[in-house]
Amino acid sequence: MVCKNCGAALKQGTSVCPSCGTEVDETAAAVAVEYEEPKHRTPSETEPPKKSKKKMIIIASSVAVLLIGFVALAFGMGLFMSDKQRFLYAEYKTFEQLSDEFQDKYGEDLAFNELTLSNPSRSEVTLSGMLNMEAATYDPELDMIQSILNSSSITMTQEMDPTVNQAFYELGLNIQQADALTMEMAQSNEQIGLKIPFLYDEYFYINLDQYGEFMRMFDPFYDGPESLEAVQYSWEDLKLSEAEQEALQSRYSTFFMDSLKDEYFVDNGKVDYEYSGTNLSLRELVMELSPEEASAFTNEFFGFVAADDELHQLIAERAVMVADAQTLELALDGEEFNVQTFQADIKEALEELQAEAENLQYPNGFTSTILVDNSNIIISRQINTAISMENTNEAGNLFVETRNVQLDNNEVDRATVVTLAPEGQQDAELNVAYTNLIGAGDGSRTEDMTLNVSLSEYGTTSEPFSLSMQSEFFGLGTGDQQVERSFAVMSNDISSMEPLLTGTLNQEKDINLKDEAASYKYDFTIDLNEQFENGSLSFVLESDSTIIESVSLPTLDGDAGINVVELTEFDMMQIAEDIEMRLGQLMFELGLF
Repeated sequence: MVCKNCGAALKQGTSVCPSCGTEVDETAAAVAVEYEEPKHRTPSETEPPKKSKKKMIIIASSVAVLLIGFVALAFGMGLFMSDKQRFLYAEYKTFEQLSDEFQDKYGEDLAFNELTLSNPSRSEVTLSGMLNMEAATYDPELDMIQSILNSSSITMTQEMDPTVNQAFYELGLNIQQADALTMEMAQSNEQIGLKIPFLYDEYFYINLDQYGEFMRMFDPFYDGPESLEAVQYSWEDLKLSEAEQEALQSRYSTFFMDSLKDEYFVDNGKVDYEYSGTNLSLRELVMELSPEEASAFTNEFFGFVAADDELHQLIAERAVMVADAQTLELALDGEEFNVQTFQADIKEALEELQAEAENLQYPNGFTSTILVDNSNIIISRQINTAISMENTNEAGNLFVETRNVQLDNNEVDRATVVTLAPEGQQDAELNVAYTNLIGAGDGSRTEDMTLNVSLSEYGTTSEPFSLSMQSEFFGLGTGDQQVERSFAVMSNDISSMEPLLTGTLNQEKDINLKDEAASYKYDFTIDLNEQFENGSLSFVLESDSTIIESVSLPTLDGDAGINVVELTEFDMMQIAEDIEMRLGQLMFELGLF
């Protein structure tokens, strides 16, 4: 124990502190003894240990995480959603699924295309044809056409650098692998030139700051732009930023949540759905608006868009960028073309559209019924409405049905059916139906697509047009992919049950983002068996593109080019004579005279 006055250590039984002389309090001594005694107690006599605060924090955090996860899962499953939230969320999730599928199919194509919009690139495109015809009797003219087509091709070479607004184009007609006709065009920030070698050996060009002088050569009263400005914009300038996308999404999602009232929506719970032997238990959600509510929402929506100045500005800014890059302002007869004026034009056009929308009426209101699965994906959709103009007795009924069913045999059946019918005329109906049966294999996919357009009148149904196409895809999920398609176009006329047109379309693509290169090939064949025995017409389009360091532009100044603005009347007469002589020689070689 210790002295309570000076803190000196004291022996057991000491009554006076040897250091300061203070008497030792018995109570204090007892407390000291009590303080020291627990170390001599047995485990059964000790107090229960206190719980660790760190352990309590870990347990509390774990419980919080589990609760948050449960709440997120509950919202994801729609447990805490209102009927309106559940309906709109299903529409969003279905759109998201379709967007993901589109990205899976065409993501690499879009990625390479974006590369070409922000880097110098070179593309070579070749179009060739093949005509195979076996007529019953020999036809010399037909034989000549077949020979020319089979030995001809059209080629186009293009080099572009969008970062500095430079481009070079070459278009050529090849006969028997020899250049017959070619045309070249070069464009830079300072000049634009054109050369047609079979007419003249040199480039004809103008400097962009001489545009006004060039126009007055043909129109002395020209009062337009004096120069062409080649403005550089990249893809990054044109595409919407993440902030712009989020702002748009926020504004319009808020609008729909506020304008579509809770009472428009009903959750009918689980219903049984059966299609093609597949049975599903789905949730039925309904959005129903009365005629007055449908008209009010339409007016409010068009009014909201017409008043959305931020949207108008986004459109105007990008339209002006494209116009500047392509010098489209020249086609506007000298009118002022900038963001402010174009934005005002957009607003005026949308306000006119809003005024027209105020005349729309929905005699039967608007009803949309969707069936969704446990992942909030829409399996079936039905839309019913009728639209008419104010002060008229005529209305058109509109019925839209979509289907997206995962069948038991691992196939996906998708369909969209649109039906239009005049109000009160049950004997007249236009029906457009698209169906696609999709089957998945190991690295492959099959599609069986049909498109039918039918017209019903007075109880008689005809299908004036139908298209069927069977496709097989190979190399899914890679940049190297092949597609084989066969198609038939039918006109279900009573007088003929044979297809109007049959053929095949074979596609190949090879995209290598690492090497920054892409190639495409389309082989399109039409059967001509009705007109000729074993006849066919084929077209092959091949494209090879790659990213390059820079564009190679020809020199236009000096002996390589002729500045059109600086030509004298004598120069023009001399050039015209040379061109006329070459045209005559070409026509003679082609046997035209």
